[in-house]
Amino acid sequence: TNRFKVLFKTNPSVTSDGFKLSWSKKCGGVVDLSVVETGTIISPNYPKPYQPNLVCNYTLLAPGEVIHGVFEDFNIEEALAGDNRCRFDNVSLTTYRPVFMVNPFRPSMRISRWLPSMRVRSIHGVYCGNQLPQPVISFTKMEMVFSTDEFVAPKGFLFSYTVSKCGGNITSPTTISEPNSSHFRECVWFVTAPPDKVVTIKMKSMRNIFMTCNNNNIKIYDGHNVTNASSLIDTVCRTRGPGVKTRFRSSGNLMAIKFHSESFAFLHFQAAIGFTYGEKHNCGGTIHLANVSLPYLLQAPDVDGDGHYEPLLSCDWLFLAPDAHQIRASFNKLDIQNCSNCNCDVLKITDGEVDTDDSWTTMFCSSSLNGISWREKISSRGSLLVHFSSDATVELSGFQLSITTFPSLCGPSTRHATRQLQVLQSPGMDGTLIDHRVRCVWNIIVGPMGTGLLRLHFTQFNLSAPCHTNYLEITEKAPLTFGPARLNFIFALSNPVHEHKWCRSQKTNLTVINMSVQLVFEATRATPHFGFKLEYSMKGCSENYTTPYGRIRVSKYYQSFEENTCHIRIQAPASNATISLYFYFFYCTPTDSGDNKMIVYDGSNDQTQELASFCDSSQPKPIFSTGPTLYIKFLV
Repeated sequence: TNRFKVLFKTNPSVTSDGFKLSWSKKCGGVVDLSVVETGTIISPNYPKPYQPNLVCNYTLLAPGEVIHGVFEDFNIEEALAGDNRCRFDNVSLTTYRPVFMVNPFRPSMRISRWLPSMRVRSIHGVYCGNQLPQPVISFTKMEMVFSTDEFVAPKGFLFSYTVSKCGGNITSPTTISEPNSSHFRECVWFVTAPPDKVVTIKMKSMRNIFMTCNNNNIKIYDGHNVTNASSLIDTVCRTRGPGVKTRFRSSGNLMAIKFHSESFAFLHFQAAIGFTYGEKHNCGGTIHLANVSLPYLLQAPDVDGDGHYEPLLSCDWLFLAPDAHQIRASFNKLDIQNCSNCNCDVLKITDGEVDTDDSWTTMFCSSSLNGISWREKISSRGSLLVHFSSDATVELSGFQLSITTFPSLCGPSTRHATRQLQVLQSPGMDGTLIDHRVRCVWNIIVGPMGTGLLRLHFTQFNLSAPCHTNYLEITEKAPLTFGPARLNFIFALSNPVHEHKWCRSQKTNLTVINMSVQLVFEATRATPHFGFKLEYSMKGCSENYTTPYGRIRVSKYYQSFEENTCHIRIQAPASNATISLYFYFFYCTPTDSGDNKMIVYDGSNDQTQELASFCDSSQPKPIFSTGPTLYIKFLV
C-alpha cells in the first residue's frame, strides 16, 4: 500500500522523551496530467536493481483526454517454469476504453464516437521478463501497480507517458491532420502569423467517407473567434470536384481551423499551414477589371525593392471581367527558379475562380516559355485565377503578365436542355473571322433538376490539326443522388465512356444519362465555318434506332416520363442482318403486382415472339434476334 498510519497514546503514570520517526516516499503516486502533460515512471532505484517487497501504485489522470504510454526499458523477474510466469515480480497495467455505440443501420459497424456520458471498460495486463511490452492507450486514466517479492531483483523499468492533444496554438509553418485518436470529435487550431504576414492553408488531401458536410468538416475562420459566423471563411469537406476550393487565407495575421467529425474514421485530412505577405504587399487579392486601367500589369511581390521576389510566397489573384467579357493573360516576362518537378517556385494560371488541375490549367516552373504551345491564356468566362508560390532557396526577378478583357464570343455558358430542340455552335461557324485564340466552356443541364437523358446530335464538325490545340472535349458529370430506384438499366453494344475528346472530322452522336454535360472548345483561331454545330434536347423514353451499332441508356427513376410504357425499336440497316443486345448494367426493383419489367420481342412489335422478360438486379444474358428488327417494351 502507499499509505501508513501512526497512532501515539500516553497515560498519566509514565512520561519520557517521546520518539522521532523519519520517513520517505518509496514509490507510487497520483499524477494530474492536466498540469503536467508528459513524464516518466521508473522503478525504485532504476537503473540499479529494484528493492524487495514493493507494492507501488501509480495513477495517471487526464479527464476527457487520451493517454499514450510506452515502456522504453523493461527487465522484471520472470519465473522459468509454471503457468503464471509473472507470479514473483510484475507490472500490471489497467487501461480504459470507451464503450462505443452501435450503428442501428449496420449492427456490425461500431461508431467510434465519444460522448461525455459514455461508459468505459477496463483492460488489464500483467507483464514481466525482459521483452518490451506493446505501447498502451488509455482514456481518462491509467493505473499501474509494480509488485516485487524478496528475492531476485533486475534493474526494473522506464515508462514514458504523454497526453494526446487535439488542436492547439500554431506560430510557425507546419502541417496538420486529423487527430490520431478515436476519442476526439472536435479540435481547434489557433494560428498566429507575424504582424506583417497573413495565414495561408492548403488542403493537401481529404477523405470523407460519407461525403456530407453537416457532420464531417473543416471550418476555417478569419481570426481566432470560432463562434462568430461572420468570421467563417469556408467549410471544407472534400478536396476534389467542380467548384471545390483548396487554398484559403486570412485577412490579417490570425486564423482558426476547426475540425469536426462524428467519428475519427469518417474524416481524414492533411493541410499545410504557411505565412505569406497579404494584399497590401500586392500578394493576392480580387481585381475587378472593370474598375482598373487596362492592360493591368501583374508581377510577383518585391517587398524590399531588391529586384527579386520574396521567399515563401503564396499569392492568389482572382481577376473578374465585366459581364459578357473574357480575360486574356499575356506574358511580358517570366524569370523564376528552374524546377523540373514543380516543387520550388510555381506560377499557375487557372480558368475560373477555383484552383483546378484540368487540361487547360498551366503550371510554369522555369524561366523558359519554349515548348509551351501558347504565350497567352484566355479564360472561357469572366474569371481567371493566377497563383504564385516560392520556396526559400532562389529568388529571381519574377514574372509580368498583361491582363486585358474582350467581349465574349461564346454566348451563355450555362444551357438548360428541354424537350425542345436547341442549337449550340462554336464561334466562327456563322462565317465570322476571329484572328486570335478561342476558348469556350458550356455546361448543359439536363432537365429542371439536372437529371434525365440528353441527346447531342452534330450537324457540322470540322476541326483541323493539331489536336492538342484544336479540339472539342465533352465530359459527362453525374450528380450525387440518393433514393430508391424504380427501374434503371443500360444496355449497349459498346462500353459507355464519360469523357470524349474530338478533333479533325472525328465525332459521334451521344445520349447521356442522369448527368450534366460540359463542353470545352479550344482553337488557335476561328476561321469561317471552322468548328462545330450541334443540336441538343432532353431525350424521351420511346425511341427508334436505325444505326448499325450504338448504345441505349434508360433510367426511369431520374426521368419524369409522361407514359408508363417505353417503346424502343431497333431496325438493322441491312435486311439480312440480325441484332445482338449486350447488357452493360441492369437494375430493376420487382413489385408485388409485377408492374416493373422489361420485355424483348423478336420483331417490330409486341405481337411477335417474346425472347425474354425480366426484372431483377442480375445482369441479363445477351439477346439475339433472328431478323433485322428487335422490339423492347418497358413497363414502369
